[in-house]
Amino acid sequence: MLSLVGHAHCFVSLLGFKLTVSTGLCPQKNVLFGKLTVLEHVKFWSEMKGGKETSQELLDLIEACGLTMKTHSRASTLSGGQKRKLQLACMFVGGTTVCLMDEVTSGLVRALLVAVNFCIQAC
Repeated sequence: MLSLVGHAHCFVSLLGFKLTVSTGLCPQKNVLFGKLTVLEHVKFWSEMKGGKETSQELLDLIEACGLTMKTHSRASTLSGGQKRKLQLACMFVGGTTVCLMDEVTSGLVRALLVAVNFCIQAC
């Protein structure tokens, strides 16, 4: 079991060096709030992790994840693939340096697999 506390900062010791990392989590099951929009989700998770991104940086992240046309749509109206991409966008905010992903492409059709992989590479 993984527990993240505060701003999701962890301390890692590697070869005698102490590193501070900011973790992002993308669980297998989407953890989204149906009444929040795509932009509200990304802003919410940014704030939870310290809120260092500008509004434009959040919009750029939404674009990189292929969700520009859904920026102001509620999560409950998104398709399964769009929800996965939103979950990824939420993982990337807050200066994430270590991403923990649990089967992010599970159950997606081929075209969405390519889109999700592009989103991961773009960020």
